[in-house]
Amino acid sequence: TVLGKVIISCLSANDDILLSSTEASIILNYKRQNVNVLARKGKLPAKRVGSNYVFRLLDILTYKKKAGRP
Repeated sequence: TVLGKVIISCLSANDDILLSSTEASIILNYKRQNVNVLARKGKLPAKRVGSNYVFRLLDILTYKKKAGRP
């Protein structure tokens, strides 16, 4: 699964893991569009790369924990 690949990458990486809005939406169990809305409103930390948002895995996991998402 995508989440499994992300976790494996985290365990072997020293730098921040960057995720697309699609990958972030899978982890949060939200629709991709909802993740982009949260980023646009500043409720979910993200950076713009062209017309897309990029998220740090740590920020996504922190948001998920605070939101009480399973």
